[in-house]
Amino acid sequence: MASGATIDVAYDLIVWVVNNNSNGIPSANVDVTFSQFEPTVQDSTNEMGYLTLTDFIGERWTNAGSSPSTDATISCGYDSVSNSTTVAIDQDRFVNCVLPLDNQPPFLMWTTPVDLGVFISQGPVEFNASDSWDLDDDELTFSWTSDLDGDIVASCTGQGVGNGQGITQQDMANGAPFTVNTNYLNMGCQLSDGIHVITLEVCDDAGHCVTESRTIELVNQAPTIVLDVTPELTPWSNSKSLEHNMCDWIFRGHSTRKTTHSSVGLTAHTLL
Repeated sequence: MASGATIDVAYDLIVWVVNNNSNGIPSANVDVTFSQFEPTVQDSTNEMGYLTLTDFIGERWTNAGSSPSTDATISCGYDSVSNSTTVAIDQDRFVNCVLPLDNQPPFLMWTTPVDLGVFISQGPVEFNASDSWDLDDDELTFSWTSDLDGDIVASCTGQGVGNGQGITQQDMANGAPFTVNTNYLNMGCQLSDGIHVITLEVCDDAGHCVTESRTIELVNQAPTIVLDVTPELTPWSNSKSLEHNMCDWIFRGHSTRKTTHSSVGLTAHTLL
């Protein structure tokens, strides 16, 4: 090797921050300091508690030989609890950083309905936060409330299909997804038209609760016009024929007024 030349050997480091139940801790703080070559790294874990760090120099070769292996000190922290460990970066490393946390609030994971969602009048709306979970493996309860209609689950007066094929109010309170304004599975849930502020509260059996609110609207929307042209229009169609035979379309309720020209047929349908 020529004088002044170097070859760096790099490795990857995966940190998994967990609690005493071996559940990954999302958004935990991770600091990694190195004994040589590399600057300090500060980052947060993903939703599963992992942080992947790649291509850190474990040793450096020169014409005099190899350097000692780099030591990495991994410190993790969450909710004022911290821990640290040191490993040699002489190969790809997987490091568990265990935090003995007190009981934590659940993680609210709300899928549907999305914020600012708009739905047709008396149309079906799915309520789903079944991906919510708890670090301590506690049982969770779910409460869905509308500022217009109050307790949404209380409106579900159906009894389900039964025999394990339907869901009950208790299932919904335990986190089962459900749909309002539909006879699906005979749930009988109702949600009125209007602008609703929907509040979801998820609680564990240790008394820790988290809430989130979203706004949705159920509205009687204007009809959609679908226009059929016979024969089918092409870039070479006779537009003058269409202009000469413009139709005055009048819609009242579900009725349709239809006019057809001898050379070009026009049919309009209202979709309400």
